[in-house]
Amino acid sequence: METLIEPGLGLIRFLQTLGPAAAPLMHLFSFLGSIGFYLALIPFIYWTLDRGIALRVLLALMLTDCAGTTAKLLLHEPRPYWLSATGLGDASAIRAMATEPSYGAPSGHASSSFAVWTYLAWRLRRRWIWTTAIALITLIALSRLYLGVHFPHDILLGWLLGACMLYAFVVAEKPVSAWAARQGTSTLIGIGAALAAGVMALGLLTQARLADMPDPVAWNAHAANARSVAHFFGIAGILFGLVAGRALARSRFEFETHATWSRRIARYAFGVIGLLIVYFGLGLVFAQLADRESIAGLLLRSLRFAAVSLWVTLFAPALFIRFGLANKLGRRSPS
Repeated sequence: METLIEPGLGLIRFLQTLGPAAAPLMHLFSFLGSIGFYLALIPFIYWTLDRGIALRVLLALMLTDCAGTTAKLLLHEPRPYWLSATGLGDASAIRAMATEPSYGAPSGHASSSFAVWTYLAWRLRRRWIWTTAIALITLIALSRLYLGVHFPHDILLGWLLGACMLYAFVVAEKPVSAWAARQGTSTLIGIGAALAAGVMALGLLTQARLADMPDPVAWNAHAANARSVAHFFGIAGILFGLVAGRALARSRFEFETHATWSRRIARYAFGVIGLLIVYFGLGLVFAQLADRESIAGLLLRSLRFAAVSLWVTLFAPALFIRFGLANKLGRRSPS
């Protein structure tokens, strides 16, 4: 991809002529394409609007993110600001306005934003949602170029990956959903565990594939953790919690999302507080137990993200019903 580097650097330099005044807005757009933002948005949809759409968005996001992370390792391409010490391309004028520990191509922000926002627009079928989706996909991509963390070809590869994953997801959605609805709880939990184990294995095998392919020494200051498989283990945990949580919740803790907006907002606020306690609480505890990149640390990371996913799909809904923030499905609200 070296032939694409110099034209890409030229576009980045052009965008950075917008100056530092544009940086706050670009950081905002970049955040709107991050996994952290989606993991705040999806519980909102799940707890207050539509469980089915939220579940499908999360599943599409995790599968796309897994494919993108695998592609990043296999391609092991640099980010623009990594090149300042390599002599490859005229990178000296590129300002690094953000930093990333992973490789550059394909852009995870581009693939995830394409998959999430296009799926939402396709499912909801509203013109204003399509307009919003296209605007966000474009602005998120431009923000990543402006910040100096992606080349244009990283973005294009990300969009292509997002489109392919979304197409495969939409094709498989109905038959897989129908099949899953016929399965028992223990079967679904076993499938969730197998799916998680498969993602972990994929990460380890992909990492091993790079063992004899060292990066240029000049990248060392930026790429020290680029070959980490921690992200795979986080995805594995989320997928297991999603499948297992839904399997356990569907018979006892299904709730009506419809309610007054004051009740929905209270539900979301309560759920987010619990989510933050689980996420940061387990993060602090597990950090004391094992190094992040050790096998124990990776498994604890997976457990942490599984707990987050279980909170969203199982424990929070159970508490919503218990404390009167939601009605159990099929039960009338008290008059």
